[in-house]
Amino acid sequence: MLRLVSTAWKEPYKNSGDILESVLRDYVNEDVLGQHYARYASITQSSGTGKSRMVDELAKKIFCIPIALGSNQAYPPPDNLAVSWFGGDNTDMRAERAQFFMCALFETALQRAKDIAPDPGLSLASIFRQSMSDGMEYGQHGQYRQQFYSDVCVRAAELLSSAKHSKEPRQPSPTPVMTVVDDHGTHINLVTAAEALVAYISTTRKKSFASNSGLDVILYFDEAQHLTKSSAGSSGPTFFIHVRSALRLVRKLPIFALFLSTTGKLEQFSAPAQLDASDRMLRLQLLPFKPIVWTPLDIMAQRITKNKVWTLREVASTYHIVHLGRPLFPAMYDAARAEGYPDSLKLIIRFAARKIVLADLHSSNTRMTYPQSLACVAVRIPVEFHPAPLGAQDDDNVERDLVANHMRLLLYAGVGFSPIITTSSSEPLLAEAAASLMISRRWSYGEASDALRHRELNPLMAITHYLGKSTLSLGERGEFATALLLLYARDCATTSVVKTSTLPGSSSPSDDGETSKLPGSSSPLDDGQDDKSDGAIQRRIVTVRQFLEALLGTDTFATVADSPPSVYRTLEAAKVPLHKAFEEAHIYFSHFVKVQSRDVITQAYLLLAISRGAAIICTDGQVGIDIIVPVLIGTRLEKEKVTAILVQSKNSRRYGADINNLIFTWMDPYNCGVFDGDVAEPLPVLRMVFALASPDAAVASPDIPVRRSLRQDTTAQYTAYDIWCAGASHKTFAVIQEDEDQDMGQLLKLIRGSSDVLERMRLIGPVRRAVRQMQPLVSTDKAHTELFVD
Repeated sequence: MLRLVSTAWKEPYKNSGDILESVLRDYVNEDVLGQHYARYASITQSSGTGKSRMVDELAKKIFCIPIALGSNQAYPPPDNLAVSWFGGDNTDMRAERAQFFMCALFETALQRAKDIAPDPGLSLASIFRQSMSDGMEYGQHGQYRQQFYSDVCVRAAELLSSAKHSKEPRQPSPTPVMTVVDDHGTHINLVTAAEALVAYISTTRKKSFASNSGLDVILYFDEAQHLTKSSAGSSGPTFFIHVRSALRLVRKLPIFALFLSTTGKLEQFSAPAQLDASDRMLRLQLLPFKPIVWTPLDIMAQRITKNKVWTLREVASTYHIVHLGRPLFPAMYDAARAEGYPDSLKLIIRFAARKIVLADLHSSNTRMTYPQSLACVAVRIPVEFHPAPLGAQDDDNVERDLVANHMRLLLYAGVGFSPIITTSSSEPLLAEAAASLMISRRWSYGEASDALRHRELNPLMAITHYLGKSTLSLGERGEFATALLLLYARDCATTSVVKTSTLPGSSSPSDDGETSKLPGSSSPLDDGQDDKSDGAIQRRIVTVRQFLEALLGTDTFATVADSPPSVYRTLEAAKVPLHKAFEEAHIYFSHFVKVQSRDVITQAYLLLAISRGAAIICTDGQVGIDIIVPVLIGTRLEKEKVTAILVQSKNSRRYGADINNLIFTWMDPYNCGVFDGDVAEPLPVLRMVFALASPDAAVASPDIPVRRSLRQDTTAQYTAYDIWCAGASHKTFAVIQEDEDQDMGQLLKLIRGSSDVLERMRLIGPVRRAVRQMQPLVSTDKAHTELFVD
């Protein structure tokens, strides 16, 4: 698998370095007053997002010197001599070693630049980049780069052996310039070497290849966490601190350094001021640059185009989902296919799952830790976090851990990584990988696994653990619990036993008007074997009936399956029972996306959600609905064939087993935006209310009055079927096991009291009462009022 990474690296890059170049240009422009300590920044993002390739692409335009400091398992492979130079055993003269290494680096780069023969079609930067990349394979670099760092380290050792401190005054820089005087009396140091390299590059750069970043040279430290290591018994500054000090000496030159790491603490290259080793940084006299976190997704995606009608089996196919999201997985998958790896799908799913949980758990019965369980769930259901200060306990830093180790994305990071904004974006492959871990521990042939097995991954307990420590923010309506129940139903339905000739989403007569066979196939069984159309074969698509039977149980669903619509558009629609109305309806989702705008709740947007296997958690304040599960009638992705299951989540004790029809009235698909005002013949919708805090269990549809007059041929602009689900136990939802009732109840209680310090801190006895007495009127407990009212 690791060798595929090297093959994937050589695939054509589908993005550009423009984003990075733009950021660096802005950083250079904002540093005109010299308020930054030095020209350096970290590139920080979770694994597989294309950080290294982004810099490599920019190296075609700006002269970039890469320094790889990772392990032998990393790619690009390590520059072993550089790794040794900055090794943990080299504790003496660290400042000198840092400066003379960089001095030798600039000298050697200058010599190589002068050796490059001019090429009218290529820039100097691009030729040097190609030379440093030639011959690179898994585990080692090519001869050119090996010799480059051999020369660098030999020269650095020579300078170190005859080092003398500069006798020049140390001001204005507290960092002394380490200088060597050669036999001709020439002063050699980091500054003179950097100036010489910049002067040469600036005079030889072709205008047609010029970068607009204002930079001539970029130093790129890959897997730079190696620089932050402290050797045993050493309490002095790390090599990173000395490299940073060296960069300050050349801060006025058009040189910028980038530090990339995929492991360790996020803030290791951009510590908050109060933790910084520099006194001037500590006093906020100087600042670091903000971390660079912007790495677009979907750069290798199959585009959804208007000139093609897609089918469910295509958008749910292995090929399609692999190519959505971060670029590592499609690059590796394409490499595996090109090299003829057997079972490329299984290979990439297991690799993605290992990335999520930081372990290979597919063939293991190991119980997942809380961080692993949370990581699986957070890939599929968006969760948000309260801010946590740096230096807090591990459980309070869970958000940072999810980014560093479990594939969560950074959207923004301030100086010192305070604040940070993170998210779990729509990445279908990661969702599929997380689902594979969850399904294997919970469902088999449409039935629940035994208690010991499903306890190996217990999202309820993991979420409760972190929610109790106030790091997670799940809202108060219970939409997280509702989303989890819907995911359970989807997962269970994908394992149910069905005839292979009638796999959901494989084909339907309505697709082509003549036959259930697809072009080129002799039977439905021949369809969908290719990885570009295997969505049905891989059991990623379910029918609405299968979904509801999994959610509610077969017997319970039977009690509502024959229910007529609560409101209807025509008399003919009024006669159609629920199960018949959704007979050809399909569902394909593996994860949720929380949207940020009410305007996206449209048929056109839901069609796009279907194309990447996503259901929707509505923005806060959305009228009438909390969750939307897109539904497709037939298997062709056409806007007119899109409808939805609209879900309202209630976690208030005010809602019990008695149906509140007013809530259904507010779930109007036109008012919610699902149907545009000009849609004259909308498809039927299914509306569901989850009254999770109800003490009584019930599943029912509203009683429909007998229609005594045929003159009343409509009751609404649309047709809707309604189901009221009361309670949050196995008695209501078949996807909850009896031994999980208490866990679900505890989670919902914590969510209801998420703003209550008593619930978060779990205080007891007189302390609980005192805390309530400190908050008059905020709740109904007597202690909130007993000191001022009888």
